[in-house]
Amino acid sequence: MRAAIVLMVCVALIGWTVLVLMKLPFLMTGSYWSWRFHGAVALAVITVPFILFRRRRKRISISLVLAACGHADLTYAPGGCLGQRQVRRLFNDLKPRDAKVEDGISGVRRDLPFWFNKVELHKSAGFLQGNIWIFRGWLLCINLPQPGVPPLSCTLTLGARGAEPVLTPLQGEAAEAERRFPAELRTLAARLATLAGAREVRLATDGQRFILAIDTGRDLFEGIAALDERLTPALFARFLEELDTLTRVVDALAAALQAQIAAPVSQPAASLDAAIPVSALNVP
Repeated sequence: MRAAIVLMVCVALIGWTVLVLMKLPFLMTGSYWSWRFHGAVALAVITVPFILFRRRRKRISISLVLAACGHADLTYAPGGCLGQRQVRRLFNDLKPRDAKVEDGISGVRRDLPFWFNKVELHKSAGFLQGNIWIFRGWLLCINLPQPGVPPLSCTLTLGARGAEPVLTPLQGEAAEAERRFPAELRTLAARLATLAGAREVRLATDGQRFILAIDTGRDLFEGIAALDERLTPALFARFLEELDTLTRVVDALAAALQAQIAAPVSQPAASLDAAIPVSALNVP
């Protein structure tokens, strides 16, 4: 919606500029200062839309792509739901020096708001050597239906085909991690990891949100937002497939989080995508 409004404003300004240029013969008969004034106004009206588009091209291009792909309910999110300090606390075991969350989408599934962004972590490489990249990938946050639970963090490692993913607590006990992140959630997290071509997922909760992070080494909107030569048909097709799978998994995750309240954790949730076996989600 915002992208459409920006485009309409740009078109209106360009149309007004054309009208001004059509009046240039009349302006030329005026005084010298009048001609300079109207010329400066016309130049500003021509350049301002291009400057605005350059600054907001990611927002505009991603919003238009989402609308064209049938995901008009999703919006461009320049930042995530977590601040830099919260992200550094989430990845405390990696000891990052700085964190950056940007370029993502946001929406609502099963009455639960969610954010899906790119996250980058860096740490110092030593004196006078600058920072090195230690994590670059996807960060998914979904608001919990009942906030206030204690924080918990763990990793989910995908094994060989046919083996169950291994849940390793980074904070808390293993039994508590398995209770808070039941098999349904772990299966869906493994599905996202397989989509990203990763072998490990970080699962966490900060008491307010369910958090999932995957080190993919790339951005979901790689080549899409920049509109550059990297945007090949194959890359665009992969983006559409990943976006469609992502929205389905987020919907199932939201249903699983709601099901944890409606039923005991030991009972499977009927609304989950239970037809997908865990063995099909593991990386060979």
